Amino acid sequence: MKNIFNLAIAVPSGATWHADFAMSLVLLMLALQKHPIEGYAGRGVMLFNKRTSILPKSRQELVDDALRAGCTHLLFVDSDQTFPAYLIHKLAAHKKRVVGCNVATKSIPANPTARNFNPNWHGGDKVYTDDNSSGLEQVWRLGCGVLLLDLSIFESLKKPYFAIKWEESKNDFVGEDWYFCEKLEEKAIPIYVDHDMSKQIGHVGSMTYTHDLVGEIKQESENG
Repeated sequence: MKNIFNLAIAVPSGATWHADFAMSLVLLMLALQKHPIEGYAGRGVMLFNKRTSILPKSRQELVDDALRAGCTHLLFVDSDQTFPAYLIHKLAAHKKRVVGCNVATKSIPANPTARNFNPNWHGGDKVYTDDNSSGLEQVWRLGCGVLLLDLSIFESLKKPYFAIKWEESKNDFVGEDWYFCEKLEEKAIPIYVDHDMSKQIGHVGSMTYTHDLVGEIKQESENG
């Protein structure tokens, strides 16, 4: 049957999940059962979990599992994220091959994970999700914490899709998510952030980090 949205929910994790993440996941799966995906004749969903301390290995194996299962799309969602039940419906409606959320880091001050290219700084410019941010924005780099992928992109990508590598010119390591973004960039596959959904994402640590915190810290620093 054509035009079916077959989703793999891909969760890399350790031995345990945060309870708030688990509740978000249950509500999301219930919403997928109840409500159709805009523009698709039908939908299916499978849940995959890889438990290892080697995150690039987890992510790559999750992609492999989803491809073997015949899935059309994959949602990377880390086990320390919180998100609304209609996350998939909103992200899928954009019809983009790579679209995700700008997650606030678990730090004080918190930072956004999305970046725009800066020729003078290898870390790029921070992309803030604040009161004035809305809709889609194409970005240069984005973390994989909440990321929806059209699995057809892997037809043009070669393994490893994810890796942690040493960049001599930067005197620093590049994480597996930025490495993946580099692979996408090589194939001219754009990356998008949904700012509206990003405002509803939480990152659970000793507290739950959101863009409200990022905005407050940013405003305080600008006010001197």
